[in-house]
Amino acid sequence: MTIHKSILNKLKEDYKGLDPLKAIDAFYQLKGLVLEEFREHPCQLQESLLELHRLLLILIQDQPEKEDLKEDHLRKIINLIEEDVYRITYNADIILATIYKVKNSLFPQDDPISSRE
Repeated sequence: MTIHKSILNKLKEDYKGLDPLKAIDAFYQLKGLVLEEFREHPCQLQESLLELHRLLLILIQDQPEKEDLKEDHLRKIINLIEEDVYRITYNADIILATIYKVKNSLFPQDDPISSRE
């Protein structure tokens, strides 16, 4: 199956708006968040999740006296997890938005809204 000429023409017109370089930049942001440790604010999601797990086990085993378990520490860990997940999903959303634009430009028949008409 070949792509129809009218779709290719529309793609040429819309190329700047599709902004594939923005998706590439978002990918590198994701890669940096997950893999690089030498950033100003490195992603510490794995460590934070493990620490949250450890703290929750202490709480459910009714052994908070075994450790200096403070509400501030638990709140800090939860906030770190939220921040890291937000940064990851923000960049993933940029990639998805770009892919949806490209997909809708190339394959408008796949659009669930237009296929209902």
